[in-house]
Amino acid sequence: MRKRDLKNAELLQAMAAIVGGQDDPNLRRLYRALRRATVVVVSAKTGLDLDEETQLFVRSYEDRSGRAILIAYTGFDVAPSDSPRTSIPFVELCKQVVSSGLAIHINPGTPHGGIAPANWVRAIAEGAAEMPEPVRTFGTRIKDADVSPAHDANTAIRKRLIQALVATRGVVEAYLGYAATNVGEQPVLTLCVVVIPAVVAEAGRVATELHAWVRPLMGDEEIDFLIVPPEDRFVAKFKSVGGPLYRNPAN
Repeated sequence: MRKRDLKNAELLQAMAAIVGGQDDPNLRRLYRALRRATVVVVSAKTGLDLDEETQLFVRSYEDRSGRAILIAYTGFDVAPSDSPRTSIPFVELCKQVVSSGLAIHINPGTPHGGIAPANWVRAIAEGAAEMPEPVRTFGTRIKDADVSPAHDANTAIRKRLIQALVATRGVVEAYLGYAATNVGEQPVLTLCVVVIPAVVAEAGRVATELHAWVRPLMGDEEIDFLIVPPEDRFVAKFKSVGGPLYRNPAN
């Protein structure tokens, strides 16, 4: 029996508009449409690890950096029919995968397909009505910074950052400190994340996904992210004020 297709006209229109330009109004329209959409996922024989005890048997793939990306479709008409398929509200799908920091690729291989990044997945799962604002990162825009210890950083924030780092592919180690880029400037809590060379070019994406994990705990406090290769000059600065917050046991 042929499954009745979904009505995702709002989402399809928003995805088509993004092709014409990823400006702020189009992105916000797309985010709102995703919150109201129902999508189709395709079963997979291999499970995707969400945590130590949970696997999700739906189709996914790994990007160039080894990051797992979940796949979803806007309807049964575009979803592959070679395996069992099921529909699910997009917000419920986000709630299922949010703990693993996954992004979701919608309609891959089609002209209007695209990826809902991990920070959008987390925001939708948490019920945020509007898309998250861009995350502050620093590195190429500054020549130096004064770094001081962050021993007083909130324990819950530390634990959540560690969870985020464990879920992020390509991380070698990470250090937490307070960094001030100008004389007299108020130091800002900063996570220096050392990554493998292949991930350096994706610094913005990595920072955005890490921030999505910790954002609900920050309150009025700011946090910056520094995504760098092992040989970067800032790594020694952060090392000098404290041991690693996280070190990948595989390295």
